[in-house]
Amino acid sequence: DTLRRDHLGVYGYRRSTSPNIDAFATDAVIFDTLIPQSTWTRPSVASFMTSTYPNVHGAQRRTQPMRRDLPSLARSLALAGYETHGFVTNPNLLPEWNFGGDFDRYVDIESTLDAQNRDDAHVIDAVIETLESARGRPWYFYVHAMSPHLPYDPPDPYNDRFASYPLSEWQDATVNSGFEKMENGRPVGWTSSNVAGSSWQTVLDERHGGKHAMVMRGVDADPESSWIHMFSGPVQAGPGNTVDFALWTRATGDPHTELVAFAQGYRDGKWIDLNGRIRVSKSPEWRYFQYHHDVVPEGVTQVRLAVYPKHERKGVAWYLDDFRIRVNSFESIDAAQQAYRARQIDLYDGEIAYFDDQFRLLIEALKRLDQYENTCIVLMSDHGEEFWEHGGTNHGHSLYDELLRVPCIVKLPGNDFAGARVSEVIEMIDIAPTVLEVLNVDPDVRFQGRSASGLWLGGPHVEKRAAFAALLHEERDLSASRTSSAKFIWNIADGSEERFDLLADPLEQSSLNTNSPIELVDATRVAPLRDAPGLHI
Repeated sequence: DTLRRDHLGVYGYRRSTSPNIDAFATDAVIFDTLIPQSTWTRPSVASFMTSTYPNVHGAQRRTQPMRRDLPSLARSLALAGYETHGFVTNPNLLPEWNFGGDFDRYVDIESTLDAQNRDDAHVIDAVIETLESARGRPWYFYVHAMSPHLPYDPPDPYNDRFASYPLSEWQDATVNSGFEKMENGRPVGWTSSNVAGSSWQTVLDERHGGKHAMVMRGVDADPESSWIHMFSGPVQAGPGNTVDFALWTRATGDPHTELVAFAQGYRDGKWIDLNGRIRVSKSPEWRYFQYHHDVVPEGVTQVRLAVYPKHERKGVAWYLDDFRIRVNSFESIDAAQQAYRARQIDLYDGEIAYFDDQFRLLIEALKRLDQYENTCIVLMSDHGEEFWEHGGTNHGHSLYDELLRVPCIVKLPGNDFAGARVSEVIEMIDIAPTVLEVLNVDPDVRFQGRSASGLWLGGPHVEKRAAFAALLHEERDLSASRTSSAKFIWNIADGSEERFDLLADPLEQSSLNTNSPIELVDATRVAPLRDAPGLHI
């Protein structure tokens, strides 16, 4: 999920994010340009599974499920005698959106957890376990891993594997316990002291799991009380600095106790709210809070992170573990912002490296079970990710190539045509008919894609002139057509158009005033209206 093509070694990335994928690619056919039919998960994966364009399968807007009774790769394989399994951990692919009904078994792995707790290791473990039980029968697995999707939070040691800027060491934060009255969800009248006789029991010198610990204990608090117990860690800070807080907490006595965190800065004699990013990771026992502010506001001399129970409950204790702070100093606000952006890419690459190691375990399992050689494996991504190339981040907001050109590596049974490289453009809807041709299974006549196998077989093949993508998401209504050398983007909402010469401007920074090739304009404007097989013009 969210994997950029240009962040893999096999596609020329400068960092060693993907040594295992790169090694796998030596057994495979590499496609240089795979175009998904949209730039967020639900419509993109629906196009893959059904080999239909978004206007046909219907899963385009956030509230729209995939239509029923569509052609299906899984159903075609099931009719040919294959056992079909789906493993997903993205809530966009749940049965409530009409995904999974065409599989024999469709497993939701952790999609209901917060994104920080969706671990690709659990997905791969489930796949390997099923591999062992399915051995000896023909099978098809759809495996959807979440890395490197937001939030970029790879586990140790991947979180610091790539560092564009040196980071300060984590330090134990100064801890003050206290309480204050809450008004409109924010504190007033902060009292920073160890309050004798309060319902807080503070243990600062005790070691818990090798780290400093504090115990908060609600004895007989009224859940409706406006008085909330809190703690914070102040630190000297100033413009050009970035600040990180990190804290592990555990509640005992009530697994449903909810803790809330926010950060404040001290300026001109009072505490003000800071609008940094707070990530909260939850598990059955522990919650992990991490706060990051990429630029401390001017005039702020201290920063504190406050954590408090949303509702205090009698007999419930909260164990606070490893309360740390890190201040990174930069010469200017601009330098701090630049470092923050670089750090996001560092963490994104760490997520890729973590998935790469999980992928290695899957390949090793296939080899151990003697199933690697005769298996067709397609490694691809549903969309890419933007890192400020066009002024934004994340995905699902544009149709530029950082989101729309994704990796595609196809290992054929027997490792046939290993090392072949295909430069022609293919679409996500072409994957299903390609796989079925490799396996000598007849495709559904309703498929809108067509097999790309001729591109590595060297036989006759009519290359597509254009690939099509659409984005009908939130307030956006965009369509695009792309060849290997040109691209046309039509903003249907406001009528604007963009044209790019991809040979001269591969990063799509300068829209041309000249006309696009007529087939791109026609394809972009007509394709959304078509029900017939699409852009093979």
